[in-house]
Amino acid sequence: MQKRLSLFLSLSFIIYLCLGLLSCSNLIEDLRLKKKKSPKDGMIEVSQSTVTIRGADPSFLDSSASGYLKGVFIEGRNVTLSSFSIAEYEVTQELYKTIMDGQSVGDVELASDPSRHRESGENPPAPGEVQEKRPVENITWYDAIYFCNAFTEKTLTEDQKVYAISNITVNSDGHITSADVSMDRTKTGYRLPTEAEWEFAARGGNQSAPDWNYLFSGHDKAEGSASSEQQNTGMDFVGWYINNLGNGGVTNITLLRPNTPGYGTHQVGLKGANRLGIHDMSGNVWEWCWDWYDDSVGSGNVIDPTGPDSGERKVIRGRCWSDFANNGSVCYRFKQPPANNTKDIGMRVVRSLP
Repeated sequence: MQKRLSLFLSLSFIIYLCLGLLSCSNLIEDLRLKKKKSPKDGMIEVSQSTVTIRGADPSFLDSSASGYLKGVFIEGRNVTLSSFSIAEYEVTQELYKTIMDGQSVGDVELASDPSRHRESGENPPAPGEVQEKRPVENITWYDAIYFCNAFTEKTLTEDQKVYAISNITVNSDGHITSADVSMDRTKTGYRLPTEAEWEFAARGGNQSAPDWNYLFSGHDKAEGSASSEQQNTGMDFVGWYINNLGNGGVTNITLLRPNTPGYGTHQVGLKGANRLGIHDMSGNVWEWCWDWYDDSVGSGNVIDPTGPDSGERKVIRGRCWSDFANNGSVCYRFKQPPANNTKDIGMRVVRSLP
């Protein structure tokens, strides 16, 4: 009788364990499907079909706030976006070097390892972090465009390349400083996000969810704090900025914690993700977008907006390691000349979905 009871208990435990593992497996599958992430390319699908976002100024700002703080989904503007996928992480130094190594224009070799945040440089990696997994930076907008085509050619097929690039000028450091560039949105290769795509993904991809109006990508501001505060523990959950512990580098800012090493950028993915599973869309490095910058994003009904046809500066979004929390807002708009390369501007890639 005792042996039968022991056998029964053993079998019951095995069945319970199997059911538990099955339940965990189903949960993992559910989470995987919700993120819609491809393990092969690290891309996350943010809309299964065309979606229209009705204009609404962000709830965390008052009506008198400047336009550059309100983003591109504003009152009086309805934006329709086609399906696309976006990278879970910013492009790393490792990936950039792998793709760009050996790339040249004519007899001029392009910079494949341009980043200024490095082990032997002014901003070494924080203890325990991997240098090669830090985001690439110090790249021009033209460098980013060229990378997208090279990435497509090496990992997909040449006929999927999104950009036509001609009349390229390269400086002595191997950076592209000018070129004629056109985009073919019917191609499904890697490209830069449009400003609307970037903000849609940063805000979590669901305009009916509470996090659509979070101040930061994946987390709201600290309870009782204002969106204008330069130090905000809400940002600490999802992004690297000037007041994170150990993130020095700018010593003349009074809010900076004293006696902390200047790590600068951090390994991608260490902070919390947003609803879509995307990391570092607030802080770490600025990210180049396709669009030319315009103070006014316009009004009315627009489909897959790409910004003005020309301009002097390209849109960058997401803020960076060397700035305050209030500027890490998902709606904060800024710009830089496309030939500029600085140690706080990097990139993230997207793909159009068929």
